[in-house]
Amino acid sequence: SDNVQDNLKLANKIAERLIQPFIQEGINDIYYTLNALNHSLKMEQELIMDSFVSIADKRYFARYYKNGKPKHKITGLSLISKSTPPWCKDKLKPVLDIVLDKDPHALMDYIQESRLEFDSQPIETISTIKGVSSIDYEWNGDKLQTKKNGKLLSAPINSRAAILHNEFIAKNNLRYENIRGGDKVYLTNLKTPNPVKSQDIIGYSNPKFMEESGLMQFVDYDTLFDKHFLKNIQLITEPINWSLDMYQSSMDEWV
Repeated sequence: SDNVQDNLKLANKIAERLIQPFIQEGINDIYYTLNALNHSLKMEQELIMDSFVSIADKRYFARYYKNGKPKHKITGLSLISKSTPPWCKDKLKPVLDIVLDKDPHALMDYIQESRLEFDSQPIETISTIKGVSSIDYEWNGDKLQTKKNGKLLSAPINSRAAILHNEFIAKNNLRYENIRGGDKVYLTNLKTPNPVKSQDIIGYSNPKFMEESGLMQFVDYDTLFDKHFLKNIQLITEPINWSLDMYQSSMDEWV
């Protein structure tokens, strides 16, 4: 708005004409006191913010302006990470502005609208992508394990998902390549029981696999939404005492 732009210009003038010269004068006094030869230390304006929320030491989020356009700065919080599914990344971006400008009710409305959209998205856009370090594990009952230095180690979820994929395509004669160690795969949570040894996860490198395997009917959308969308929001809302209980109870009623 015009008011925001006017305030930005005013804040910038105050910083340039009053604050920075005052700081520089203090720095020069230090140089003089220490008889320092190299007067190279300067402090310049970093950001002008219109909203700032501090959660803990070096953990905050804020909105600042660059070339007149609003941008977000997030420090010490992982609202969006490299493994966040693409659809979730796009839908998480407006959350900061809602928290900074509105109230918990507006956030609840946004979460509910997002949840209603979630199930209709292409499965690869709501699944996370992870690297598979190894598939050298064997079944020990209902667990995938390997022995190392005399100890039994369980397979990480990425490896377990890849092995389940390879076993499933072999069992059902599906024409997909095996996932190998070093590959990157989509990870999708499944409801149990299911045809994948009733495991709660499946990995795949080709999104068509989910449709052709018949596993789409077992996708656990609730877990995917909670894990990749809702929990990310809670990183911000819990420290500022915005409870999402209202969302949980209203969605239970909706279901």
